[in-house]
This record gives sequence, C-alpha cells and structure tokens, in this order.
Amino acid sequence: MITVRKLNKTFKKQRVLKDIDAKFPDTGLVFILGPSGCGKTTFLNCLSGLIDYDGEIYLDNTSLNKLGEKEKSEFRMRRMGFVFQDFKLFSFLTVGENIAFTYECSHSGQKIIKKRKIKDLLEIVGLSEKETAIVKNLSGGQKQRVAIARAIVNNPDIVLCDEPTGSLDSNNSKKVMDILKIISRECLVIVVSHDEDLAKEYASQIIYMKDGEINKTVDYQREESKKHLILYKESYTPKKTVLSLSFLKNHTKSCLKNRKFRSLMTNFITSMGLIGVGMSIVLSDTISSNIVDAYSTLISANQIIATNKEEKASNYVRKS
Repeated sequence: MITVRKLNKTFKKQRVLKDIDAKFPDTGLVFILGPSGCGKTTFLNCLSGLIDYDGEIYLDNTSLNKLGEKEKSEFRMRRMGFVFQDFKLFSFLTVGENIAFTYECSHSGQKIIKKRKIKDLLEIVGLSEKETAIVKNLSGGQKQRVAIARAIVNNPDIVLCDEPTGSLDSNNSKKVMDILKIISRECLVIVVSHDEDLAKEYASQIIYMKDGEINKTVDYQREESKKHLILYKESYTPKKTVLSLSFLKNHTKSCLKNRKFRSLMTNFITSMGLIGVGMSIVLSDTISSNIVDAYSTLISANQIIATNKEEKASNYVRKS
C-alpha cells in the first residue's frame, strides 16, 4: 500500500531523514523503533503528508507530492486515522461526542448510523458503559482507548500512532496494543515507539531507525488472531469537511459550564473593551465639538481666510 523512495527531510540545514526506502504491507502492525531524535516522528509525519519532503511516497500508486493541500486533507480524513501520546481529546465533552467528532466532520449520514458506529467502537475498545462519561474523568488508559475508537470511526486504511503507550503503565499498554492488534487485521497500523519489548511481542514487522536512516527491518510470523474488527462500513459520499452545528453548540455549552471562571473573565474583558471603544468615540466627538466651538468664538462663521499664493507670508480677510 505505501511505498517510500529516496525520502529526505531537512530542517534548518540539518538532514533529519536520509535516502529512506521502505515498503509497507496492506495490513499488519508495523513498529518504527529508534532512539530519540533519530527521525521516527518526522518519518510518520511525512507518511501522513503533514510536512513537505524530498523524494516520493506512494499510497496505492498515488504520489502524495502530487496532491494539493485540500486533497491531502481529504485523503487524511477519509483514509487515515491518528492516535497521539497525549490523546488530543476534548476533555469537557463526553466519550461519545469525542468519537462522533471525526464522523460528523466528514459524513452527512443518518443519526442512527452514527449511534450504531459509536456503540460498536466502544464495544471494541471495552468502554461500552462510558459513552456518556466526561473525558476528563477517565484514566489515561481509557482516554487512549477513546482516541483509538475515534481514529477508526471513518474505517481508515492506515492508522498512524505516535507513542500511543508512552504515557501508560504496562497493564494499560498491553490493553491498547491488544486493540491495535485486532485493528491491524483489517488495515495497516504503524506505531512509533521506544518500547522494543512491546514491539517484539505484538509487531508483524519492526523497522529500526538510527540517525535518520533505516538500519534493518525484521518480519515476524504471528499466530492468526480469532478476533476480527466487526464494524459497519457505509459507502463514502464526498462531503465538505466542516464542523457540525451540533458539535459547536455542545462544545460551547460544555466550555461555558466547566470553565465558568474563564468564561466570566473573558466576557468581562470583552465588555470592558467594548465600553472603552464606545467611550473613545463619544470623547472624540465631544473634543471635536469643543474645538469647533472654541475657534468659532475667535473667527466669524461668515468669514473666509485665504492665502495669496504669490505673497506666501500675507493673509487677507474677505467678508462674504
């Protein structure tokens, strides 16, 4: 599915990626391992088209370099899912609202389909009873499982994970990897990580990186899991990617409810600013009127003052 040829990336004259060649399978769990600063995350960002690069990356014979920014965004929305180390969730929204966010941005389907997908996803990640729970009240492991559910709500072909277990303990790390392993039977899952032990336990392939280069690639033969990703897949219908009104309303309501002090301070400062603008307008009009009144007492309104061009220093007054 993904073919990389002579991939190079330079930041401020420092070469981060050096002539990388790689080929990823259609499905499977691929780990990218290496020390900090070796270019793992940069490599992942290049694969997603989030940053520019030199070289070629092909996804199903489509070159990412030949896509415009709008086309890349649509490609990511339709065919990619993302899982981050720090979750990137809306902390004051519910679990269900977080999962629905990506779906609502790109689908105009029926509400019953959306609800069905949310329930299916929560069952897959083991959080069926948490649909109405506020995200900020969840544990780190639960948040990461919500993030995984959100990442696959659009049935992506590729799931990109940047240190998904970096902030979790060993027990929660295994729970997250168990879920990613199931997902990898239906799509390609690429994981950037430092945890070699976890990679050797779960990966179907490990790519080792050092100093911006791929040192070696190791393939593993795993016993086929009996678990499959059972998820309703609706046909894709192009839709302009926009935030839904329901999400904006719920997000605003949650922020006002859970961040009362900040909301009050924001409203107070905004009000003071508007009052200041109004007072400046009133004062400027008043000052202008006072200046006109002051000059009108010195010079009659029926007089015109003119300057002779030939005699620049002389003035005369003509009564009208």
